[in-house]
Amino acid sequence: MTLDDVRRLRVAVFGAGMGGLTCALSLAHEGFLYIDVYETAPNLGFVGAGIQLAPNMARILDKLGVWKKIESEAVLVKSTSIRQGTTDEELGFVEFDSVKDKYGYAHMVGHRASLAGSLYEGCKAQSAITFHFSTAVSEVNFGGDDRKPSFLATPLVGPAVRVEADIILAADGIKSLTRAAMLKELGSTDHVVDSGQAAYRIMLTREQMKDDPELLELIDADRVTRWIGEKRLLIAYPIDNKRIYNISTAQPDTHFSAAPSAQYTTRGSKTRMLEVFSDFCPKVHKLLSLVPQDEVCEWKLRIHARLPTWVHHSVALVGDACHPTLPHLAQGAAQAIEDGITLAVALSKLPNTDPESVHQALKIYEKVRKTRAETLVDLATANGKLLHLGEGKAREERDALFSKLLRDGKGTVPDKWADKEIQSKIYGFDCILEARRACVELGCCDLSSIVNIQQLHQMPAEDSSVHLEQGTSSDAQKAKRRRLKGSCDSCRSKKSDSSERPGNVCTNCILSGIACTHDLPRQQKVTEVKQAATAHIMILEARIKNFIVKVNKLHPGEDIEQIINAPVREISRSPSISSGVEPSSSTFSSVDLRYPSSPPMDIMTAATSPTAEDEPAASDDDDDLAHVALAEDLKKLSTNATEDRFFGEASTFMLAKHVTDARNMITGQPNAGLDPRKYRRLIYWELRPWEMTYVTSSERPYVFPENDLLNTLVSLYFEKSNTIIPILHRPTFERSLSMGQHHWDPSFGMTVLLVCAIASRYSSDPRVSVANDPSGMSAGWHYFCQVPVHRKKMLYTASTYDLQYYGLASLYLSGTSMPHNSWTVIAIGLRHAFEKGAHRRKGNKQPSVEEELQKRAFWALICLDNLSSSFVGRSGSTPHDAYDVEYPVECDDEFWETEDPDQAFRQPPGRPSYMTAYVHFIKLCEILGFVLRTLYTTKKSRMISGFVGPDWEGKMVAELDSSMNKWKEALPEHLLWNPDRQDITFFHQSANLYTSYYYVQMQIHRPYLTKKSELTLPSLAMCNSAARACSHVLEASIARGARILPHAIIVAYTAGMVITLCMWGGQPMGYLGDNKEGTESLRKCLDYLYHCEKKWHCAGRLSDMLREASDINLYVQPTVNKRRRLSFDTELIFQPAPDSAEPVEVTATGLSSAGSTVIGNRPVPPSTMGSPLQSLMLTDMGFFPGTSISDNNPNLLNTTNFNIHLPQSEPTASIGIPGQSISADPPASDLFAGVWSDTTVPFTSLEQWDTYFAYMGQS
Repeated sequence: MTLDDVRRLRVAVFGAGMGGLTCALSLAHEGFLYIDVYETAPNLGFVGAGIQLAPNMARILDKLGVWKKIESEAVLVKSTSIRQGTTDEELGFVEFDSVKDKYGYAHMVGHRASLAGSLYEGCKAQSAITFHFSTAVSEVNFGGDDRKPSFLATPLVGPAVRVEADIILAADGIKSLTRAAMLKELGSTDHVVDSGQAAYRIMLTREQMKDDPELLELIDADRVTRWIGEKRLLIAYPIDNKRIYNISTAQPDTHFSAAPSAQYTTRGSKTRMLEVFSDFCPKVHKLLSLVPQDEVCEWKLRIHARLPTWVHHSVALVGDACHPTLPHLAQGAAQAIEDGITLAVALSKLPNTDPESVHQALKIYEKVRKTRAETLVDLATANGKLLHLGEGKAREERDALFSKLLRDGKGTVPDKWADKEIQSKIYGFDCILEARRACVELGCCDLSSIVNIQQLHQMPAEDSSVHLEQGTSSDAQKAKRRRLKGSCDSCRSKKSDSSERPGNVCTNCILSGIACTHDLPRQQKVTEVKQAATAHIMILEARIKNFIVKVNKLHPGEDIEQIINAPVREISRSPSISSGVEPSSSTFSSVDLRYPSSPPMDIMTAATSPTAEDEPAASDDDDDLAHVALAEDLKKLSTNATEDRFFGEASTFMLAKHVTDARNMITGQPNAGLDPRKYRRLIYWELRPWEMTYVTSSERPYVFPENDLLNTLVSLYFEKSNTIIPILHRPTFERSLSMGQHHWDPSFGMTVLLVCAIASRYSSDPRVSVANDPSGMSAGWHYFCQVPVHRKKMLYTASTYDLQYYGLASLYLSGTSMPHNSWTVIAIGLRHAFEKGAHRRKGNKQPSVEEELQKRAFWALICLDNLSSSFVGRSGSTPHDAYDVEYPVECDDEFWETEDPDQAFRQPPGRPSYMTAYVHFIKLCEILGFVLRTLYTTKKSRMISGFVGPDWEGKMVAELDSSMNKWKEALPEHLLWNPDRQDITFFHQSANLYTSYYYVQMQIHRPYLTKKSELTLPSLAMCNSAARACSHVLEASIARGARILPHAIIVAYTAGMVITLCMWGGQPMGYLGDNKEGTESLRKCLDYLYHCEKKWHCAGRLSDMLREASDINLYVQPTVNKRRRLSFDTELIFQPAPDSAEPVEVTATGLSSAGSTVIGNRPVPPSTMGSPLQSLMLTDMGFFPGTSISDNNPNLLNTTNFNIHLPQSEPTASIGIPGQSISADPPASDLFAGVWSDTTVPFTSLEQWDTYFAYMGQS
């Protein structure tokens, strides 16, 4: 197969519009010999209006050799003025003077006929192009199974003929028949939405305007003027060397709406046009009045949904056939022209003429173009909505941005067409370069276009805007060449680069016709050796300095020389282990609590810490970062199956990489990759059409709150939630929001909705709640429920927005009546985070915004996973040793992006960062995760980990206490607890850290509160102290506007339960606490839950459970056996109730008895102690089975009567359970269990819970 065979492929182009002409001319420039263009019209009349000639379009036209003529007839745009339609007041002004310097071409405007005519003349000059006018095409057969595509060509005169081609490029416009046939064959349909808008296109001549100085100023200016009003706008600019003034409008559609057929254009009415803009300024009226009655044309504006694919076998859609767009971004023609040149580049790299290779080349075109074009289509739609705002808050905010722009001369431009950031994304993109890059990555490269391949390999994608191949333009910026390794002898002698090819023959030698040898020895110069030695020494010195800094941090105040010179075995592996704990031969002594979930060291075949000699070698680090190299290799596959996904060391893909590396080493082709042309069948490497149709099908459109409410909710979120668990980066979020990205990017849109949902719990605006919900607990629900928990698109690919969504969704779900579901949602989010590789470190390099956002989201999921796992009593989703990503950078949001790149992500010296609290919170949650995986795990897991022996628990608790103390000592001054701290954010961050700290302390000691253990008394004292201290912090937090998050509710409940436990049963065990102080602390916990339950559903449930367990009416000072024992039995003591016992009745005000008072300051909801176990277990809090329990259920209150009998004065009192009789005189050690058995905490099995609730109070 030769290059000539590829060039002889027959290409049929449907349509002679901008896209079709560019396809034909680009293919001819690439050397294709047989190009047939089929056009229904008898000729190209070149009617039309003005068109904007953006730099991304001009670059391609210059490449094709037609730009000079177009440029000579066009008008340079130096600025744009956005004006109020009714008053002609200037709202905003943007200079375009830097466009040419930045992108190589200026922004110009011209006549559509000039553009089309130049492309047509260029095509006519190519003998390879044949035009077939007055010929309709239909009945397209897409081929497949080695069959070529074909179609029916029907000329105006003569019989229809079936034409077979090798490639069909369908640029047949917005009403494309080819698109309809393709979608039908793929089992899909074309979804078209009425935009509700129509447009007039008007052209006035200089002759018409010459007598009015005001209008002459418009046509003589190098300016684009836009007048905007309520749901209407005009955009106008001079074209054709300022001989014509072009005007385009957009207004509500009334003409087409009565007959929504396939009709897109019609003859308009001048009278109607003047009526539409009757309230606009006199200048606009004068312009419209000059339009002749019979020259008013009106266009219907419709929105087409995204297509599942643009390619089917050897047929591709082009331009409006696959991505029709509204005119509000002025990129319709430019995007069609980008399609044409990209197709030509991809097809020119064909390795052979097989239909499968043709299909692969067309898929490269789709890969380069589809996402970009569709994003711009969505952005154009959103920009139109923004400019057509009616009266109201949203319009005021938009106009305020315009005013700021006019006043400051910089800032966000509401008109995205003129926004410099949007321009950089549109104008800075070089589709020629991207297409060639994609071909190189896929290995579809052939010698005819090898000249710039090296530069393509070397050039980073983000720099493509300044390394462009720009034809004959004098402003072209040449790419900087870099030296490649492995140059052949000839290239080395010429000091030029070379690129190795199969057979060790480089492209320069092939093109020069000389032998390619690699025989000359590669000797280093003496100076090079010296420089290398000096550099090596400098590196070692830097490493030593870094090592000393780290040792100082790990061993503050100690003799560093002594530590460094100490024998290896004398250095403790964990600096967090207290020196007061004696070393032990058990495996526990080597647990590293800096990384609390590390397994025992003897399981890991090492018992000592790494030292200078044992420090991981460079090769070890390379192995640990092998996933980065694998990710780069997988990018070259360019398939939906592997793209942008993480694969680890154990994956089959890593095995394939090792095999490929071994093969390349033997064959001497170190840079050679897999050749997909020989082995890969695309049918097994791409999503199938029916799958793509599903994953790309449109989700339900999102409904956002009104702009004033949206802005309020965003502010509340970043103030109340993001300061504690910072998932989002505020400047990035608000910039995207101001651009209206949530209207056209569903991924960002769902993030906005979740932000609104979470913030709604802090808002008193009635609009945040569901209608007819006086409780307020539905706050944010109508935002949350719009986004499915797992979007269809995530079967195809997940983004950083998806990771953020799962963190935000879990935060919101935790406050609903379904808090248990947040545990599952977090696990899904972590799976996607692992798939994206967010859990792995990327090596030492400058942070990027995207990577930091992923780190924030990942660590939020880890923290929430450990907290929710402690809530439901299950193991976490992710062990600590499964990830090694760095902590988030301790740098405030405003310092991420700076004008000086070297200062990016650097916190100013002396200014504490708000992110420091988050890093300490992460470390605390890691300790919690370790606690759950050791103290609360199964016996099997403990045995595997080596946690065995009679004293392992005591040593484990001692180590954990030591680790907690070191964590607390490491807190910076601004995060130490101070109820009077001035900075409100630091205050609430400190409150969160301290309450979480006390919570973890209670979790460490809780297992020993209700079992025989020598740890019982110390644990009681520790838990009681932690719980009471926690209650004080919670109280102070409420006083200063608590920033409530789900884990704070869990903390308050746990602290209350621990206090209750100490009040019920501490004295029989020898723990003498202050019940008065305990009662006050308990009340603080209940008050906090009461404060939360107004918007957080789960807080109300936990409050009910805590009140039920802690009702002091049930507490009576027990008689203590003088022979008090430290151990006690957890068996429940159930005894028959004496008839004389006084019952405790459930009333509307709670559990009561004679002469008693109720804890708290509000009524207790009806008791549910007669309900099954699952009614109150937190792991099943999704609903109450059976009858709903509510304060307005009088039947329940009237019929529920429990007879609960507790010890009064004699220890023989008992709880009555039918059919059971147990000794009425338990020993003192069992009395604690008997008293505590009447609360809802210490039961160790489901059977005990069921028995308790089923029989409690029955006589």
